[in-house]
Amino acid sequence: MNEKELLAEISRLRIRIAEMESLSAGAQVPGDLDSRGEGILYLTDALPVTIAYVDAKGHYIFNNRNYREWFGLTGGNLYGKKIEDVLGREAFEAVEPFVKEALAGKTVNHERQVLFKDGSIHHISAS
Repeated sequence: MNEKELLAEISRLRIRIAEMESLSAGAQVPGDLDSRGEGILYLTDALPVTIAYVDAKGHYIFNNRNYREWFGLTGGNLYGKKIEDVLGREAFEAVEPFVKEALAGKTVNHERQVLFKDGSIHHISAS
């Protein structure tokens, strides 16, 4: 999947989420939400946080620029890669219980220091 297709897929996901939220709130979804999807991507890149979305099998679907830079992947695309492959085995083992809870639909908050595969230690506060 190329970058344009990925942006389109993320936009479709955002529209679907907005539709579901609006339906539960009894509102209608604005028709121009799709045209704003790309702007939302730029917004997530501008936020001073790391953002990642993974599927039920632990493969990256979306991540913002800060998330990629956190792992030293400034020009790379994480789409489709497994969490463990990006974090490294030791770091993944440290967060795996929290990942499993989140993928099971639970709200998860945790803080810890994690050794990344490049040997650096990072303090993680995740939710």
